[in-house]
Amino acid sequence: MVIKKGTIMKKTNNKRRNAVNVYRVSSNKQFLVGNSLEDQKRACKIVNKRCEHEKVIEFNLVESGAGEDRVEFQRVIDYCKNSKNKIHDVVIKAIDRFTRGGDVAYGILKKELSKYGVRLIDAYGFIQPEMNTLSHLDIEYDWSKYSPSENAESMEANRAKQERRDILTRVIGAEVLYTRQGFAIRQAPYGFKNKKTDTQYGRRTIRIPHPTEAKYIRKMFNFRAQGMEDKRIVEKLNRLGFKTRIQNVRDKRTKQIVGHRGGNTLTVKQMQRYIKKPVYAGYIVEKWTEYKPVKARYSGLVDVDTFNKANRGKVVIVEDNIKPKILKNQKPRQRFKHNPAYPFKAVRCPHCGKPVLASAPRNGSGKRRPYYHCNRGHSYWGMSKEDFEGTIFDFLKKIEFSNDFVNLFKEVVIDVWNKKRSDALEESQVQGRRVLELEAEKQSIINTMMSLKVSEALRAFEDRLKEVGVKLEEVRSMRDTEAQKELDIERLVDYAGYLMEHLDVLLIDTDNPTQQRCLFELVFGKMPSITDLSNGTVNLSPSFKLNQQPALSKSQMVTPTGIEPVFSP
Repeated sequence: MVIKKGTIMKKTNNKRRNAVNVYRVSSNKQFLVGNSLEDQKRACKIVNKRCEHEKVIEFNLVESGAGEDRVEFQRVIDYCKNSKNKIHDVVIKAIDRFTRGGDVAYGILKKELSKYGVRLIDAYGFIQPEMNTLSHLDIEYDWSKYSPSENAESMEANRAKQERRDILTRVIGAEVLYTRQGFAIRQAPYGFKNKKTDTQYGRRTIRIPHPTEAKYIRKMFNFRAQGMEDKRIVEKLNRLGFKTRIQNVRDKRTKQIVGHRGGNTLTVKQMQRYIKKPVYAGYIVEKWTEYKPVKARYSGLVDVDTFNKANRGKVVIVEDNIKPKILKNQKPRQRFKHNPAYPFKAVRCPHCGKPVLASAPRNGSGKRRPYYHCNRGHSYWGMSKEDFEGTIFDFLKKIEFSNDFVNLFKEVVIDVWNKKRSDALEESQVQGRRVLELEAEKQSIINTMMSLKVSEALRAFEDRLKEVGVKLEEVRSMRDTEAQKELDIERLVDYAGYLMEHLDVLLIDTDNPTQQRCLFELVFGKMPSITDLSNGTVNLSPSFKLNQQPALSKSQMVTPTGIEPVFSP
């Protein structure tokens, strides 16, 4: 049969022999489960058999059918347009497996295949072959070709788009609701693991501490809250064995596991990202909560106070049962400046109640005279350094604690020591396990080197052996250091008793103003002014007052801030 030329025409061949089968799922999870893929494969293979396809190429696509940039499907088009492959048909199970972008997206993709002489076939027979309205005249144009099912195909493509919208509305809507109720969605962050539990809302996901990761997050926050530098924290955690979570790496096309990523040591930037996450304090903050804090249905790894101290004003959680808040970039508190020449600037001004200032202005003869002074919002007040500190020393020498108070304080010190000792033992055990692991790795490298003959490979293993050796020595040193922290308890108790019996010696320790300020806050419920100290009208803390009474509880002794930092091993 001879076909006359129109605008576009070609000699047709009714028997198509080669095909591409396209199986699409929206996510890796669907791909790994495999149920949807297997169903698509069975349906498409029936079409292959019915159409007597000699050669069938299969494409597994993992991508959204509604995306504008169909990277995975572009591989199918590129394969079909290559004339060497001689592809005649693209077989799909249904239009919703081809696209969920609606009739416009469907028309564009179908036209793209048609441009290369490739026909689209579905397993349900919904898509009908094209027809030529001028076939009775043996001529064909672009406008004369059409599909009898074109309108139905458009409707089906729009139905697939609407179905996607309905599915996502149900699924995402439920997840947003559960997130706002404080439940966990998505993969658990480092330090947590997901766990299903029965709730009044049904079986939902919460998060619990990860058996190995949680301790690193807790230490990270505690170290930073104590004022430790970021670089030192990172070094300490890495020596304790911190490793990022190991994840599988899959081939983009086959989805087979081809490797792993993670298992790396901690970096400063990564630690700073961890520190800013409110989830570690038990609050969820994300797009689904409109970036407002929602109290999680599970406990955080640290308390809110520790979280705020660790973030140092960058991120602050303000707890409120009705409406908690997240504040950012808050102005940090003015630090207590260390100036050994003026160790008592924590004492308050008698006029405004703020910490006094200090300087050494020159007098008429040109000599400098050190003064404590203040003139913030009031007339100038000042007192010479000699008189100011003399008043403080006279008052501090009058403070005495009863024997009952000293004995109870020793018990508190023992409790604190036991906690510190427990932490030191834990760290020592961790380092011990690291030593064993590195020794095993070292022996494995040596055994491998004994079987190698290629010089380049030997050199590579020699370098690795040196690296392991250096790490081994570092970890051994760390283990021995932690082991040495087990102090003589009797010596510690005697030292604590001495400090309590000679409190004035400790309070007048001008070489350590930070420690001295902690002790001042321990003794005084409210930081006194110089007038209060001179008149003896100070507001002493409950712990100091209670030492005059016979009934004194250990919990009251632990409460005041400053005890633990002063006497920690």
